[in-house]
Amino acid sequence: MAKRLSRSGDELPLSEVYLYKKDAEEGLSLLFSQAEHFERFALMSAKEIQQLFIKRTAELELQATFSLMTSLEAFLQLDFHDRIEKRYKDPLSRYFRDSYKQPKRISFESDIINGWEAVYPETRRFFQKIKVVLRYRHWLAHGRYWLIDKPKISFEELYELAEIIQNTMYSIRSDGVVTS
Repeated sequence: MAKRLSRSGDELPLSEVYLYKKDAEEGLSLLFSQAEHFERFALMSAKEIQQLFIKRTAELELQATFSLMTSLEAFLQLDFHDRIEKRYKDPLSRYFRDSYKQPKRISFESDIINGWEAVYPETRRFFQKIKVVLRYRHWLAHGRYWLIDKPKISFEELYELAEIIQNTMYSIRSDGVVTS
């Protein structure tokens, strides 16, 4: 059986990550639209200020994407542990319990995502995209020091995909029937 999870309760819902990104984008836009009022921009040309705005916006996109991926991972990890600890009777919960009787570290991709794909093959089209983005998340999490082919998915597309996964999970009743 997987080790019982000690929960912090500090995980961010997907919607909070989305709203934070929107607020930060508006804040950057406001800051850079009034750059002439800030001493730190005083010696910069308009072109340099514009280039810095583009750089800051690109960094925000990276940080928000990372946060979105960690939020989705937390959601799936909590679901995994709930299924095991509360002994739900649906096919996925049984699969998780049967597959993970030995105490071990749970792998997000190998154990949780592959479990979803095994029990509900219709989710594969979503989770395959998440697996591609996971390599990108590892790159972001570990300092971006190696070369990587960045996935061709924007923050907005990733958010939509994460919402689809979340809604799919909510639509599967405790008896394992998809209710969409």
